[in-house]
Amino acid sequence: MASIFTLSAHQNSPKSTGHDTLFEKLNTPYCLAKRDKPIAHLKKDTLMPTKSPHIRLARKQDANALHAMAMEIGKATGWADKLVSTPDDLARDGFGDAPAFEAMIATQDETPVAMCIFFPSYSTFRGRAGLYIQDLYVAPSHRGGGFARHLVSVVARHAQQTGKAYIRLSVDAENMVGQRFYEKLGMRHADDEKIYVLDGDAFDNLAKTSDP
Repeated sequence: MASIFTLSAHQNSPKSTGHDTLFEKLNTPYCLAKRDKPIAHLKKDTLMPTKSPHIRLARKQDANALHAMAMEIGKATGWADKLVSTPDDLARDGFGDAPAFEAMIATQDETPVAMCIFFPSYSTFRGRAGLYIQDLYVAPSHRGGGFARHLVSVVARHAQQTGKAYIRLSVDAENMVGQRFYEKLGMRHADDEKIYVLDGDAFDNLAKTSDP
């Protein structure tokens, strides 16, 4: 199963990165993530920017911005203390010789306002490659007006152009906002599947059993 937002099992607080204030000017964040709870909508008098943000594939120098937006997701979901990654982790794992993920990042006047982190998937039933969305974040300044849908559509186009045939993700059962959003995109709920996670001590212990 895919998971749009999966956190480490470690309980340590993340190290300070010096970029914690990158999004302080933003109000309540808009994120459609696993473990997300319904959050307040923008006030009716809040307007979308008149200039459309620029969406592109993220580069190594975007690692700080990607991490800052991941932190915003953590704050919104109450899981900030479980997010132990650093910008260096993202730079290493996303932009090295064998990247573990890709990301689309949206900027408004060079300020990051949204991201979608994803990585390859494969279905033996379909016999086709696909794409798994891990994190989706849109700043409150760009909520409404269909921008989140546009961002995911750009990711879908990128997937299609790179030979992918489907997108998978998961959303928390209590996150009705996220569920409605994905259903409006045309996604269907795979009610015949359940998500299982192996991490922390359980992961280490299972790996140890492979020793001769």
